[in-house]
Order: sequence, then structure tokens, then C-alpha cells
Amino acid sequence: MKKMYALCFTLLLSSQLYASYEQYCNARFGFCVEVDNQWGKEAAPANNDGRSFFDGEGLKVSVWGSYNALNETPREAMSNAQNGLDRVTYETMRDNWFVVSGYKGSDIVYTRVFLHNDTYYTLLITYPKTLQKEYNAIVTRLSKTFRVLP
Repeated sequence: MKKMYALCFTLLLSSQLYASYEQYCNARFGFCVEVDNQWGKEAAPANNDGRSFFDGEGLKVSVWGSYNALNETPREAMSNAQNGLDRVTYETMRDNWFVVSGYKGSDIVYTRVFLHNDTYYTLLITYPKTLQKEYNAIVTRLSKTFRVLP
């Protein structure tokens, strides 16, 4: 049984190491993020504010833009992100962005949000707690490649 788990873990790591990434860019809100081109894509919403992707193993990535119609401060937006979690495990805030991560049920939830020109840009990643080690590198890559276009 241990050999089977080791083989599955090795295959999962191998597929992540050799994944082929492509940029998803949203023309309406002007942001980009690199996603694995093997991931499935949900249909784009009618308002074209973003997109959601999934890998079939439990990872779901959603990225979108939204106008700050309620004049919410980044601190208020961060508080709302925290309130959606059962337990916050990480948080950081700078002038115009924040990151909140934690647990919701059996999932890890990672949220990175930018405020630029009165528009919020959000990257939301969820995946099973049991696959945390396997997904750490992917979450890091997504977070680093998520950017607002000049």
C-alpha cells in the first residue's frame, strides 16, 4: 500500500513539475495569471469579469475583477475574506493588497486581492487539506503570476 501511495505522489509531483502553463488574461478588467493548460475551465460568466479553472484532483482556481461600488477599504475586504473561513492561518496586508489563507471545512482557501483604480482583482484558490504539500508550489506560482496590467 505504501508503494502505491508513493507512486501516486510521484506521478502527481511529476505532472506538476512538467505542467505547461499559459496566461489567462481578462481584457475587461486588465489582469493576467498563469494557469496549467491541462486544467478544465468553467464557462466564462456573461459579464466576463473572470474565469474559474480546476484540475480534477480537488484544486479550484477562480480569478476575477470587480468594481468597488461599495467603496470598501482593503481592510474591510480583508475582514470579509477572513470571515468566510473557519480558521485563518496566514494574513498579510500592504497599502493596496492583501493575502488571507485558512481552512474552510476540509479545504484550504487562499485569497489574494489587489485594489487598483477603484477596482478589486481577486485570486481565490481552494484545495483539499490532504493535498497541501502537493499544491504548495502551484499556489505559489499562481500568486506570483497574478498581476494587474499597466
